[in-house]
Amino acid sequence: MNKGRSGRKKPHSVGEVTGVEVDRRRKRPVKITIYGHAHSYQVAWRNTDDGPIITDLAVSSDEQRAITTDDLKRINAKTLALAARRYDTDSAAELGQTIGALMEADAALADAMSQRSPADRVAGYLTWLEGSGDEFCADLAADMRQAAKAPDLSDLADQIDAAWQKRGGSFVILDRVIDGAVAIEMEKRGVAPRKGRGGRPPLTREFLEQVAEWAREAKDLNIRNPANYILERAIPVRGYEVSPAMVKKWIRRCKDDGLLADDALRRPKLAGED
Repeated sequence: MNKGRSGRKKPHSVGEVTGVEVDRRRKRPVKITIYGHAHSYQVAWRNTDDGPIITDLAVSSDEQRAITTDDLKRINAKTLALAARRYDTDSAAELGQTIGALMEADAALADAMSQRSPADRVAGYLTWLEGSGDEFCADLAADMRQAAKAPDLSDLADQIDAAWQKRGGSFVILDRVIDGAVAIEMEKRGVAPRKGRGGRPPLTREFLEQVAEWAREAKDLNIRNPANYILERAIPVRGYEVSPAMVKKWIRRCKDDGLLADDALRRPKLAGED
């Protein structure tokens, strides 16, 4: 969850994907939650020449809420299919098994997460990640420490608490993505976060490719304002405050350079949206 420099979380819009779980042991391996919807969706999917499609769908609610005709009309199969394709990957499944197994086996994590102080919970969680023996977990902890804004790291508490509440052998993405995992992926692509002070980094082809990928991700998650989504992702990478006007110029460059189609950010309106 990227709160930007202001420390304030930007509100979601109705229809945006806010949570994805992947557990390939299930008949419908992908569970998706959508902002403004009373129910979650468990889906099976497959790719076709025309893009991903949903082949099996279950609608449910933890509170056992009734499913109405209006609820069914709000289901956007395309959004569910795109989110499933983006996150139901071999690497996500492998990561889910690793983190799930660690959470099941290690009582030290439960002790850490039982602390009343948010700062103590964060410190215990990161220490547990670092001592897990798993390379991804160690890298994630290091990146989260670097991304923290508060000296005691307590600004990470919300996302860590949410991840803990959703534990259990499946890969969970809450509030779009975990910042640390995103940063690690960007580094693998050669788009490393800025360290230290100095002039602004050049606008490279590699960074524009990352902007284009953020734009596609925003569309897959049905984000109403892709520019804001890109802005949030870009701040830790660029190392300075990013303005909406700057993001619009990047998007224009991506289109001019053939990295994005002219209609790439067009978002279909969901039934029931304002």
